[in-house]
Amino acid sequence: MNQSTRRQIGLAIALWGRLRRQSSFFRWFPFVQEQERFGEHADSIRWLGQIEIRAQSHHALACAPGARAAFRLIALPESRVVIWCGILPEYWGSSPAVECVVTVRVEGVSQPMIARATLDPARVHRDRRWVKLVLDLRNPEKRQIEVVLSTEMPSATHVDDAAIIWGDPQLEWPRPFSEIRQLLQSVRPLVLRGKLAAAARDLHGRLSELTAPASLYQQWFARQAPSPEQLQRLRTQSEALRYRPLVSVVTPVYNTDPRWLRACIESVTRQAYSNWQLCIADDGSTRPDTRRVLQEYGQDSRIKIATLSSNGGIAAASNAAVALAEGEFVAFLDHDDEITPEALSTVVACLNDHPDTDFLYSDEDKLETDGSLGGVYFKPDWSPEHLRNNMYTCHLMVVRRSLLTRVGGFRAGYDGAQDYDLVLRLMDQTSRIHHLPRVLYHWRKIPESTASAGDAKPFAFNAGKLALEDHLRRNGLKADVLSTGVPGFYRTRFAIEGEPLISIVLAPGNSHEQPDSDARERTLHTLAHRTAYRRYEVVPSVIQAKGDHLLFLDQGMDVIDDQWLTALLEYSQQPAVGAVGGKLFDRDDGLDHLGLLIGVNGAATSALHRHPRSSLGYWGGAIIARNCSAVSAACLMTRRQVFDEVGGFSGDLNWFRGVDYGLRVRSAGYRVVFTPHATLVHAVQPNMQVSVAARDEARMLRSIWGERLGNDPYYNPNLSRDSPYYEPKLTFTPSDPQPDASE
Repeated sequence: MNQSTRRQIGLAIALWGRLRRQSSFFRWFPFVQEQERFGEHADSIRWLGQIEIRAQSHHALACAPGARAAFRLIALPESRVVIWCGILPEYWGSSPAVECVVTVRVEGVSQPMIARATLDPARVHRDRRWVKLVLDLRNPEKRQIEVVLSTEMPSATHVDDAAIIWGDPQLEWPRPFSEIRQLLQSVRPLVLRGKLAAAARDLHGRLSELTAPASLYQQWFARQAPSPEQLQRLRTQSEALRYRPLVSVVTPVYNTDPRWLRACIESVTRQAYSNWQLCIADDGSTRPDTRRVLQEYGQDSRIKIATLSSNGGIAAASNAAVALAEGEFVAFLDHDDEITPEALSTVVACLNDHPDTDFLYSDEDKLETDGSLGGVYFKPDWSPEHLRNNMYTCHLMVVRRSLLTRVGGFRAGYDGAQDYDLVLRLMDQTSRIHHLPRVLYHWRKIPESTASAGDAKPFAFNAGKLALEDHLRRNGLKADVLSTGVPGFYRTRFAIEGEPLISIVLAPGNSHEQPDSDARERTLHTLAHRTAYRRYEVVPSVIQAKGDHLLFLDQGMDVIDDQWLTALLEYSQQPAVGAVGGKLFDRDDGLDHLGLLIGVNGAATSALHRHPRSSLGYWGGAIIARNCSAVSAACLMTRRQVFDEVGGFSGDLNWFRGVDYGLRVRSAGYRVVFTPHATLVHAVQPNMQVSVAARDEARMLRSIWGERLGNDPYYNPNLSRDSPYYEPKLTFTPSDPQPDASE
């Protein structure tokens, strides 16, 4: 066998291996990659770009010695963890020996799996390369796993002497036979013509696209996007709608790169819905190429352009664009962003179903300068408490023009947060607000955009704080707006009205072990020594409670912050809020409760369960107060009046009493709130195993609430109901009957 034949056989074997298994990069999972930091230099955990070592490139994660990065995700049957490790080339001559360790813990398996590689590039020449580590999980069914990356060095070595990198961490699992068949059929014509090398290259390219870091979302979006035939049907359906309002798309422009400006304008001209106009205000652009593009598109009668004599800022330019609008509704589009072809038809379809709507917003993603998509934000439905701590509605935003006029449009002095200020003022005037759970807006990531980096426009976050303070003042709400330490996320801290009595009802709670004999005494001790708010009583049952507010608290809880009770009362005292829960940790320092997700894992479960304590959550959901469908009865505060009104807890439920109570509170017209500012830890480990009793209760819960249990307005329908980790729910069109990768 000659060398050429051997090479071809080797390539065929490698290609077949890639064909049989599919993979997903850990970095896809939104906020699942969590950095657990230890030691003085551990803050150097960060994603790098592509790092090439000996002609082999991987997207790299820098991880300083003494730090570790932990990932929690769901592994499909027969999965394996694959990751590369190495030392940056500039450290090869000086780096001491470093041991890279991958530890995988599989749910239900007591012993962790470990893979190690010792790298010593200063002495061993073969260590000057990427080293591949593989752990075969041998899991017969879908399981939750935790993958921990850590590095170890000699204790006497300074951590700056080495730069350890991890490359392309990914989870692999068997590719469905239907997909293998489809991929092979795609190259069949080349094979029949005898062009085997071309077929191999084509197949290799298709597989590379499927395993790119952002490929999972790219695939998801491609499958959701309407085909040309579907767009034509949308055009026909849109023409037949009973209600076809004119929609004015308004865009302020200033010295925009012609590439992005053309893409922006053409994203409007290709809309499936035809009754639109584009209103552009040029805010004194000095770039000739920007002005030429505007002049070119200004020949279209549907496009109106106002040219301002000088640069007045984004608020003034936006108002000038709005002044051109004639439509019943106004949609806002930034000058370097794009809307999807079905955006306006989706908006108008919603308006036909809900003609009294005043304000709509959609999901969005980020558009890289190379045209790839990522950074998707699957948003919750309308959440007033969420908005009072973070501008989450963003793009696409559509407002009834008469309401926009009534609130006065955009205000000067809020540039950078002008949208936030506007939505807060709209919130003062209307509750007829709808969320469209569909990605209709691509927010382009350019260096000066807030889509690119949270600190790209630091003045924007100061303007947002000012807008929020104005909103609270207008509504007569006594509160301070504080920083969370993360740009764009605030803490609205409400003043306590009077000094109401809180009745704390201690309950045994759910545990796989009985609380030890002094659990109640330990909880009483921590209450007494770590509670700043002093007007409370502890009672064994609701019957004996005298307080205006009831706090149900499991025994075995330890208080972390002495302001915890005040943080709960801030929301419990508000008439629109019916229940509030705190942020709970387990005794292993993992997240135990950030609000409950309804309809996930069969009935309900805690969001991001067992993520690291330092987790920001999904788009900051772990660090701000926000709305949710229910909170855990392990720490739940409610007004006595609300408790009596909805009939208290169900006597038939134990595991899911918080879920049932939250749903009844919301059915009565109240909101439920999670606050991260009331922090406690389970001194006694809660039992998270699904017992027979819990399964029976889950069936009972489903029989009581039916479809309502599967429709959590605060957990986007595009997210998987199989896990609480905000993973995308992959769906496939009927013409492409591939199984859901999350099943």
